[in-house]
Amino acid sequence: MATNGMSLVVPTVAAGLFWKKATPQGAIASMVTAEAVYLGLYASGVRYVWGGFFLGFPAIAVGIVVMIVVSLATQDKYYKAHAAQQGVFEDFFVRGRVSAWIRENMGTKAAK
Repeated sequence: MATNGMSLVVPTVAAGLFWKKATPQGAIASMVTAEAVYLGLYASGVRYVWGGFFLGFPAIAVGIVVMIVVSLATQDKYYKAHAAQQGVFEDFFVRGRVSAWIRENMGTKAAK
């Protein structure tokens, strides 16, 4: 049971690492849905599906579909907010304004 449950996280991790359109909302929905499908099948007494495959396969398939659908549905909203936050990050860290902020807000001794 532990292997089946842990295998449901693999599509979410793979999508997060290799698919640029993946969103956090899609990842959460994928994991929750896949676990729910797996636990539903397990609670109903089913132990093997499709001629002996473990219960993780249908749950993984559902998780992949949910990850794709939810990520595509939420990507515009997520990436608009992400772009605004990225500007703050680049302005503060990439452009080297950290030391100036430390001098202004924490005194000159902290910057040295």
